[in-house]
Amino acid sequence: MNEHGLTKSGLLIFFCGLLLFSFVYSFQNRSVEISEGYPIPPPLSDPGPEAAILKIQIKDRKTDELVSATVSVNGGAQEPEENRYSPYSLRRSGNEHQGPMRLRKLDYYFYSDGFFTVKVPPGKCVVEVGRGYEYNRTRKIFHLEKNEVVQATISISRWIDMAARGWYAGDTHVHFERTLSNDDLLLNLTSAMGIRYAFSLSMNTGGYALGEEFESWHQINGLGEASTEQRGPYFL
Repeated sequence: MNEHGLTKSGLLIFFCGLLLFSFVYSFQNRSVEISEGYPIPPPLSDPGPEAAILKIQIKDRKTDELVSATVSVNGGAQEPEENRYSPYSLRRSGNEHQGPMRLRKLDYYFYSDGFFTVKVPPGKCVVEVGRGYEYNRTRKIFHLEKNEVVQATISISRWIDMAARGWYAGDTHVHFERTLSNDDLLLNLTSAMGIRYAFSLSMNTGGYALGEEFESWHQINGLGEASTEQRGPYFL
């Protein structure tokens, strides 16, 4: 007990109560946000007429090979103007953060197959690159002049190889169209997240024997083992 008559246990109870009140108050104030579908991402920021241009390639530090990855530029403020992976970015079809987790700040990322070009405002620019859970997230800061064009390589390194330990990353519930011609694109998406085995589901099928007409996500490649596509250690 101190000179004011407070015990350590009393102080602990007081602070725990204060934390609980803060959490409940915050949750109540944001309950409407949680119940109204997916979070609305902030708009992209126009880099302006004096924009600098970054031309970035992403490599595996050990193999020195180009690798697919997820990329956030200035916290998601800028994205490439031309990017075949844009429909799958966190701003678009990947934007499915539901529940209280949406209350934290998100770095909106896009996918890259190992190379991208993006316009950014002159000054400080922060680029963060990730590749699933087995690679260290890498952050690189650029200081750019007006209308400057910079080419750079960002190397990312694996901190653990789970497959070497007998554990394989997979996702048994993935929805995307397979068209016979887009498997390379899809493998870039799944490998960018470190997913070695991705199982594509057709969704809401009234019966597989009825054909693609009854599939919400068309699987033109078919289903089952015959539809398997492989690139290195990555499978669809």
